[in-house]
Amino acid sequence: MPILVIVLLTLNWSSYLFIHKVSYLVLVTGGITLINALMIVLASRRMIEEISERKRFEGEFRASEGKFSSIFHLSPDAIDLTQLETGLSLEINRCYEKMYGYSREELLGHSTLPEDLGLWQKKQDRDRHIADLKANGVSLGLEACMRRKDGSTFIALISSAILDINGQRCNLSVARDITDRKRAEEELRKLNLELRKSEAQKRAMINAIPDIIFTYGRDGEYLAIQAADSSLLILPKEQLLHRKVTEVLPGPIADRFMRTIEAVLATDTVQELNYLLPVASGEYAFEARLAPLTRDTVLAIVRDVTEKLRMEQRQRELQAQLEQTQKMESLGSLAGGVAHDMNNVLAAILAMVSVLDGNPSDAPTRKEALATIARACTRGRNVVKSLLYFARKGLETVGPVHLNSIAGEVVHLLSYTTLSRVQIITSYEEPLGLIEGDEGALSHAMLNLCVNAVDAMPEGGTLEIRSRQREGWGIEVSFKDSGTGMSPEVMNKAMEPFYTTKPVGKGTGLGLAMVYGTVQAHNGTFEIRSEVGRGTEVILGFPYLPGTSGVAAAPREESAPITSGAEGSLNILLVDDDELIRMSVAPMLMALGHHVETAESGQEALDRIQNGLPVDLVILDMNMPGLNGAQTLARLQILRPRQAVLMATGYSDDSMGLLLKEHPNVHSLRKPFSMNEIRTKFESMHCLRKKLGLPE
Repeated sequence: MPILVIVLLTLNWSSYLFIHKVSYLVLVTGGITLINALMIVLASRRMIEEISERKRFEGEFRASEGKFSSIFHLSPDAIDLTQLETGLSLEINRCYEKMYGYSREELLGHSTLPEDLGLWQKKQDRDRHIADLKANGVSLGLEACMRRKDGSTFIALISSAILDINGQRCNLSVARDITDRKRAEEELRKLNLELRKSEAQKRAMINAIPDIIFTYGRDGEYLAIQAADSSLLILPKEQLLHRKVTEVLPGPIADRFMRTIEAVLATDTVQELNYLLPVASGEYAFEARLAPLTRDTVLAIVRDVTEKLRMEQRQRELQAQLEQTQKMESLGSLAGGVAHDMNNVLAAILAMVSVLDGNPSDAPTRKEALATIARACTRGRNVVKSLLYFARKGLETVGPVHLNSIAGEVVHLLSYTTLSRVQIITSYEEPLGLIEGDEGALSHAMLNLCVNAVDAMPEGGTLEIRSRQREGWGIEVSFKDSGTGMSPEVMNKAMEPFYTTKPVGKGTGLGLAMVYGTVQAHNGTFEIRSEVGRGTEVILGFPYLPGTSGVAAAPREESAPITSGAEGSLNILLVDDDELIRMSVAPMLMALGHHVETAESGQEALDRIQNGLPVDLVILDMNMPGLNGAQTLARLQILRPRQAVLMATGYSDDSMGLLLKEHPNVHSLRKPFSMNEIRTKFESMHCLRKKLGLPE
């Protein structure tokens, strides 16, 4: 009985119900012992537990099956379940329908084989996939081209595995459309290929560049160097890398490089730098262009311009020689006339001096003789002045210029040689206005045009020179001859250097080319008109000097009454190596009421001033042996920084202009000069006005 109680206590309620039924059976049958009854009870309990476990498993299986179904149908990849042997579809998800364009009803019970739906574009892809699946049980990552219902294709990434479902071998496949990815990969591959090709081309181009390419850091460190010619490097490439410019380049050049690098990075702009650098093979000239590469690095392209500068210098020298040759050719045409006119000048002076010296009873008055000598000297000075204008080089002294005055000088110079066979007609508009230019260069250009015109009229003719205002812009000067004219072929080449139609040995072919270059240097215009047998006209145009439209020309120098001097007198030191100048200018200065001392050299003048000679004004000749005018002036400025100086010269060049700019108390006077001219010059010098008793 106790054993029965223990057994009963271990049973759950359902077991009690079962035992109750069994007990009832035992009582009914009456033939079963208690032991047998217990054994029946225990067996019944195991049966009950097995039934409960099976029900729990079936519930979990149904739950997991629901989860699997949700995953199957909601997956973003296409999933299908097919019979392995026949390929017939057993189940598909929604993505599979969307990917292939078929409905569920069209897919279930059909296969992907070519003779059915034909979803595989290439049969060999499917065969390879099935073979791999059967051999390994799985097939992973197969890329195959698939076909949709509408015939369009796409690339799918397919993975499959064999499953045993209810004793049937099935194929579970998962597919993903990777068309866009493959297209992107292909584009990326092409881009990489292009980049590699571009990189190769860039390397080839860089290797072919004769320039040196540097990459600098913010602190001037050499980060990279590409040099086709390593001999142009100040040190071997290996010794330059990761060093700083301040450690390698000479101090001044290194400082300029660092300032340029800083400017490039600060302004994010390209900067240029020119410098001379001593390298292993000699001294070279370089020009560098620096540009920002990143926020902290600078790319510099450095070019060797040594040979270029040498060639440019040589070209300038040759050009100067050729221009001088052209000038000499023109001067050759004028030399006879100039010599004739200067002989006439000297003859007039000698004749009047002889008259005064002999003083016969029928001689003209002294005043008339002196006036004749003065006119002869003025005429000779004008001839020399015109020649000096013509001999000057380039645009050396730029200032206000009146073209009518220049044209008049040219006509005056030409008159010595051309009047015998060429008639010159002039028409100058007044007031004409001023341009900014160089008198010498413009005189040379006009003289060239006139000489060409005269050469085009071997049998004589007329040369018309006219000037006029060009409305709202500037001034034009025309030169028109009645000569042989030019054909269109000659016109097209007329301004080419070295092109000439003159006989060998007569022309250089530089005349019109030089005129054109001068006009361009003055920002002007050049026009040429010509017809064979009807002459040639050249028209030069020049812009106004701002604010000078319609300004009248400065009046020509006229003889003014010579006074005995200003209220005050000056202590003047006249320095000239020419005795004739000292003997003639000193009395003229004395006649103006000044006290004059003379010195025949720059050194003598400096010694006398250093010894205490009182001097208000030094008249200093520019061209002297020993110390010339410029050298004497430099030493004089050290002795007396505020000393008033008048530089006298018969030939002006660019050095005179520099002296006048550097020293405000220094002025210039062109030889020869009259008493009235020198008196006027004294009165115009601010540093002398107080001494002369003139109002400030």
